Amino acid sequence: VSGIRVLDPAQTGVDLSRIPSRIAQRTHVAVRAALDLAIVPGFLWATAGYAFATRATPADRMSPSFGDLGGHTLGLGLEATSGGITATLGWSRTWAPGSGAASAFRLDNPFAGVDAPVLPGKYYGQVDQVGVLVDAEFGGH
Repeated sequence: VSGIRVLDPAQTGVDLSRIPSRIAQRTHVAVRAALDLAIVPGFLWATAGYAFATRATPADRMSPSFGDLGGHTLGLGLEATSGGITATLGWSRTWAPGSGAASAFRLDNPFAGVDAPVLPGKYYGQVDQVGVLVDAEFGGH
């Protein structure tokens, strides 16, 4: 037997010879656009951006540990510079529309001897990010 021996809390053992991979990425597409606007030329700029990415993980292979949902991202920012100091403040929100499908995975259960289908789930999400950067230049030419 090649592989490893797995024991449950009751010390019941089973030889485990393979574990199927849960990684299932596919080719996907991303489109991005941005716009910079000088509010006060040479001092203050405003930035806006948008991005869209398709899912890198097929809907029937989503799992909580391996899933790239794709989705939309909107970003806004301000940047000011004066006397060798640049200050930047930015915010972005990424949201992924819900997706779900019957799972292609099976629950690996070496102790019962029979694998069972994984129940279907729905995956969606959103995240907000805020960034602050202060950059100082000393002794520049």
